[in-house]
Parts: sequence; C-alpha cells; structure tokens
Amino acid sequence: MIDKILELSLRQRAFVLLAALALVCVGLWSATRLPIDAVPDITGVQVQINTEVRTLAAEESERFVTWPIEIQMAGLPGLEEMRSLTKFGLSQVTLQFDDSTDIYRARQLVTERLQAAMEHLPHDVAPKLAPISTGLGEIFYYSVSYKERAKKPVSLQEQLFQLREVNEYTIKPLLRTVQGVAEVNESGGYERQFVVQPHPEELAQSGMTFSELADIIGTNVENAGGKFHGEIRDVFESVCARHGTDTQFITAALNDAAAGVFNIRFDDLGKLTECHPAPCQIFRARLNHKFSFVAAAFVNLGNA
Repeated sequence: MIDKILELSLRQRAFVLLAALALVCVGLWSATRLPIDAVPDITGVQVQINTEVRTLAAEESERFVTWPIEIQMAGLPGLEEMRSLTKFGLSQVTLQFDDSTDIYRARQLVTERLQAAMEHLPHDVAPKLAPISTGLGEIFYYSVSYKERAKKPVSLQEQLFQLREVNEYTIKPLLRTVQGVAEVNESGGYERQFVVQPHPEELAQSGMTFSELADIIGTNVENAGGKFHGEIRDVFESVCARHGTDTQFITAALNDAAAGVFNIRFDDLGKLTECHPAPCQIFRARLNHKFSFVAAAFVNLGNA
C-alpha cells in the first residue's frame, strides 16, 4: 500500500506540490484568524449574581440573602452547577450552565427567577447580575486623581466626592461606549449624600414625629404639572419643587394639610449635613498609601 502511494506521488509530482502549497496557504490563512491568548479563557456559560449587603453579618447574609437566591435558582434549564460565596458585605451566587446554552437566554431565565426571589430578601438589598465577562476579562485598570498643581479642595472628603463624580458622570459613560466593554466597576471614593438631622425638641413642639417629617419632606420636593383647557389654546403648567442647593432646601417652607403643617421652615426643625456612607473594607481603594479612586473595565465575553 505504501509502495503504491510513493509510486503515485513520484509520477504526479506537480499535483503533489500543488496540494502541499495549497495546504500551506490554508494553514497560514487559518493561523492569522485563530484566536490565540497567553492564558486561554476556558470559562463556560455562567451567570453571576452579586448582592451588596452592608448591614448583615456573614452568617445572616448566608441565611437571608444567599440561601433564598439559591432556592429560587434551583432547577433552571441547562443548569449544571451552582456555587456561592458569602462574606461580610457581599453575597455571590455563580450559576454554571451547559456549553450549548445561549448566554443571553441563561441571563433571561436568571432574571425571571430573581424577581421571585426579591420577595424573600431584606428590603435594603438589591441583587445584580454581573457583566457578561469572566475573571480574565479585566482588561484595563485606571485611577482618578488630581494633578500635582491642580486646584483642589482642602478636605480629603471633598476631594473624594469630586473624584467619584468625575468618574461616575464623565469617564464611566465614555468608556461604556467603547465596543466590547461590558462593565466598568469602581472602588473607592465617597458617594455624596445629604442627611437630614432633625432636632427632637423643635420637632416635638411642632407636633410632628420623625416619620411624618420624612413623609412631608418627600412630598414637598416632588415636581408637579398640569394642563388648562382654554377656549383658544391649552396652557401647560409645571411646578419644579426640587431644590438645587442645600440653602434652598433648609429655607423652603414645609406644607402638609393632612398633618396640619403650614409654612414651617426646615431650618426651624433641624439641620442638613453633607456626608457619605461608611465605606466597607472590601470596597476601599488605596493608591500610594492614600485613599483614592480606582476602577476596572471588563471586556465583553467573546471579545477578549
């Protein structure tokens, strides 16, 4: 058999050379389009559910957050493996599906089950699906800081306020427009919050409780609109009750006919302070031994 193949190859030299040349060309063409990576990503089809839990211990997070989510996710079509990780501040459930499962179909099924699980979770937690990426999808890290001679606030708190706002409203939206970027996660910085601190004595004299004050403040900062039907044309009206500055808020008059409150200024009942939530240890970021703002961009699955 081998003798006949050798004899045919010697007789048809031109055909053998052309076939070998064609095979080499096809191999070179395939090599230019072959996805090659130093560390190949062999992660299967998986969906990850992350829940930030700031008010519960790890044992309570496991009982009241992780376990109800696992119960709801059990029995999903194509589900091969389900594992979870629970520690202080974070509950993470990872669902591994069959390789033939479409990733978007899997995320849709998980989202539907997650809506049912929300009824059994604490009111102050909000589970979120991780981006369509893997552990090897972290393609870019960056930090946001001031230049050496830049004009910056004196207090460290205000600096971290501004750094977070620049990333949240300028850098992050621009990075999301880049093709292939699935998510941009940040760590560090302070989220600016305004905290209402009522004075119990003045509040008692006015005849209001803390819950009533909270409800009145909520109703007094809502925008309203209306329409007036005229004989010639219709007139649209809108009332903007949202306050642009803290001074507008504390000097605004509080009114609630149901509670019997009329024209009471908030600064007569309490004060408004600017602060930030207490940062959890796992969400802190340091750069050059100083608190800073660090973020990471994740590439979409299949675009790495």
